[in-house]
Amino acid sequence: MENNSAPLPQVILNKNFPTPIHGNQIINLEKSSDSVDSDSFTPFDPNKPQKPTNLQKNKIEILNKEAKTDLKYKVIVVGNSGVGKSCLSLRGAEDTFKESHQLTLGTEIYNFKVKINNKSLHLQIWDTCGQEKYRSLIKNYYQNSSLAIIVYSVTDEKSFNDVDEWYKQIKLNTSPECKIFLIANKVDLPERKIKTEQGNTCKNTYKFDLFMETSAKSGFNSKELFINGANILYKEYETLIMYGKNSNNNEEKILNNIKKKKFALKKKNNHKDNKEEDEDEEDEDEDDNYVNCCA
Repeated sequence: MENNSAPLPQVILNKNFPTPIHGNQIINLEKSSDSVDSDSFTPFDPNKPQKPTNLQKNKIEILNKEAKTDLKYKVIVVGNSGVGKSCLSLRGAEDTFKESHQLTLGTEIYNFKVKINNKSLHLQIWDTCGQEKYRSLIKNYYQNSSLAIIVYSVTDEKSFNDVDEWYKQIKLNTSPECKIFLIANKVDLPERKIKTEQGNTCKNTYKFDLFMETSAKSGFNSKELFINGANILYKEYETLIMYGKNSNNNEEKILNNIKKKKFALKKKNNHKDNKEEDEDEEDEDEDDNYVNCCA
């Protein structure tokens, strides 16, 4: 049985990752040439035909819950209460939608497993509560996140305005390597207030790694969201392997952390001992001066 509380790796560095193409269970990815920003990619658009490419495609297969995986990552989903974080996470992970979903207290964890080429990835999706009175509590859940997803509702202006606050919380409580996605949910509803252009402007302002529009109710882009997340993690894994710096070995990472802590503690103790020796020498000098003066 997998341990859901185990520390998860921080391995996201590479910014160049391809775009998913629609499919049922097996999805081919190819590099998008439509993106204006070279550091990101264009999310899947079902109404836009895909351009042919001669680049080698990654083969993606969505796995079942019981499947064993090679790599494990933590994904945290944040945003105001009522924007559809839980529904989006549930739809993406289990392809299920609940019309009436209870407010999340603390966190709920969903699992999304996918195979890219010959590697199986496990995304552990931490769906957090959005109520303001609980925000101080969920800061503890940010740690060890490889990917953070900020969700707002296109029908709720406040949730869009509060993206700034969620961005600050992520930056304060995660590592610099943690990537951030911006997601506009509930695009199926007619009472839309936040336009697509506003979301794109926000993405460019904060330099988010991806902006997508989704609908948990209809399922639009809900699964593609986590496929994109898995793909960026896989591309980073490939990069680390290429340069022989794979840090996804939890055992190796833990040992390295222990060594670092021991070294820091030893350095601190040595500094303390040296400081005490200096103080003792100063005291002896003062005693000598006192004796000399009074002799």
